[in-house]
Amino acid sequence: MLLAGGPSLDDILPWVRQHRDDLLVVAVSRIARRLLEDGVQPDIVCTIDPTRLSFDVSREMLNFDPQQVLLVNAYHTYPPLLSQWRGNSLFLGPAFPWSSEAQDDNLPVTGPTVSNTAIALLMEMGVAQIIFAGLDLCTRADGTRYATGSNESQAGHSLGMIGLRVPTNAGGMSDTSEDFMQSIHDIGRQAASAREQGIRLINPSPHAARIAGIEYIPLQKIDLPPAPQDVHRQITALLPTSDRQARLDHDRQSECELLRVENQLRKIRALSLDALRYNDGLFGRNGMTQSFKYKHKMDKVEKRLNRDFPLLSELVKRFGIRQFLRILRTDEREWSDEEVEATGRTYYESYHDGADRLLSLIKDALARLRSRIAEEDEPVDLDALAGQWRADEAPGRGRVWRHRHPQATLTAQAQATLDQLDTEFDARLNEQDTPHMARCRQQAGLENVPSKAALLFRQGDHEGLRNLADALGQIDSPEASELHHFTLGQLAESEGRDDDALQAYQQIGEGPLLEDALSRISSLCLARDDFDNARLAFDCLSQISPGYLPQYAELMRITGRMDEAAELYARYLQQVPEDLSTMLRLGRLYQESGIIDGARWAFDHVLERDPDNRAARSLRAALPTECQA
Repeated sequence: MLLAGGPSLDDILPWVRQHRDDLLVVAVSRIARRLLEDGVQPDIVCTIDPTRLSFDVSREMLNFDPQQVLLVNAYHTYPPLLSQWRGNSLFLGPAFPWSSEAQDDNLPVTGPTVSNTAIALLMEMGVAQIIFAGLDLCTRADGTRYATGSNESQAGHSLGMIGLRVPTNAGGMSDTSEDFMQSIHDIGRQAASAREQGIRLINPSPHAARIAGIEYIPLQKIDLPPAPQDVHRQITALLPTSDRQARLDHDRQSECELLRVENQLRKIRALSLDALRYNDGLFGRNGMTQSFKYKHKMDKVEKRLNRDFPLLSELVKRFGIRQFLRILRTDEREWSDEEVEATGRTYYESYHDGADRLLSLIKDALARLRSRIAEEDEPVDLDALAGQWRADEAPGRGRVWRHRHPQATLTAQAQATLDQLDTEFDARLNEQDTPHMARCRQQAGLENVPSKAALLFRQGDHEGLRNLADALGQIDSPEASELHHFTLGQLAESEGRDDDALQAYQQIGEGPLLEDALSRISSLCLARDDFDNARLAFDCLSQISPGYLPQYAELMRITGRMDEAAELYARYLQQVPEDLSTMLRLGRLYQESGIIDGARWAFDHVLERDPDNRAARSLRAALPTECQA
């Protein structure tokens, strides 16, 4: 049974309580408050979101019985939510954001929503049937989109609602939003995969959106055989050891890995400082004698960054992406020496700042790890630990320590410290005016604004875009400001004012709109044959997702930069080796460049995995033989 946050949860929960002993119950974390009110505890609770808002909507999960509920979280889940969880937890995704021998061969995080994650988890666990409750993905006739008790239902309707229509299980039509529509498609793909594995998916709500591959069967007609054995006992028997020694081993291994990467980041930062000095020397700035020799020194720095720290350099670029965006140009005139100098300076300042930000995060992580190690000390210094817990906004960590050390003898001072932490934790759990509630009340209309702007753009509705931009300009918040610039960009683009559109999109910094803004920048630059700025946009996009690397490589190819195109294709294929069509494109690139051995290798690679690939066979046959070569 998968419990999500839609209004059908209210309808189906009584049935869940009735059949609780015969169900494996998995719940998304945001409905914990509702489940506790109804006296239902899941076997597994899932959470993935990385923001403070996730704590606001999911904090009640911390009151689940730690002996009965297992937490499954993404590697990027909000830290105070995870660190204050008392029970067993398992994580999805990589342990570190870089390649490492300490990396676990783990299940991936399946997004974009926690419901997608939970479905993927149940499929991996090998269940035979999944029944949904609260997976509605559309609006009820009365306008509700979420179950009672949620902040959204208390705050009212979303002002950014878009009038898309979807069929429901009962045969009617209902409004939905574009993000829900995307979820319908994503879950539909998962449903198709589940059916191939022999897993049956059922949604008993007549008001839920109809999704291909998910059967609509009313509750009273669902055949639910009794569970052959206790589900909780089955799960518990499979969990890894979580005693004092296991925790210490894990934390010390993580500490060693962080120290290793910290050392490499310091070298990257030092190289970026060298490059900044050489950039000054190239143009005779800051007291240095101008000399072209510094150009060769800068080239050597770039080669070292790419050769010695290829993966970490990419990670550093992600953290400095705001500065990299400043390099983008919107005109076609030749660059002056001053602009070339400023661009070089900005480029290596971005490396330096990105490395600094990563080093700061690693410093904090090391402090937290050492605090975790100190939690296992005997005797323990609870006052020192409390300082770290408060800094982490996790006073509930005191409850975690007490849960793990039930036999510890405490001084009166230590007991007083734990009691004070409990008081602070209770205050956090009972807080009413949370940032999420404030957001629901004050900015409810912003949730679907990007989708609404995109729809108006596709429809060519200039007046609608202008009105939306004007309304966003009246709201004083960072989120509204980003949306304002994005909508202005869409308006300018739809009216053919490309320069204004580029200027508007470039105002968007790190955040959920960045990828969309960069995508629009790349399209505009390509349309006006501004290949340099298109290349810079694709460079930034490729830091966000490797899925843009093939497009980036193709741009390099058509502009004659064959070596760089080959390198980009290779980078992509290292991460997605099963993409045979891209491997074919790499082979064609080698063929065009006269690298026959490379082309032969690429086509042979495709044929090894797909012997019936006609394109690869034809291209391979057209190559000169080794004797001819």
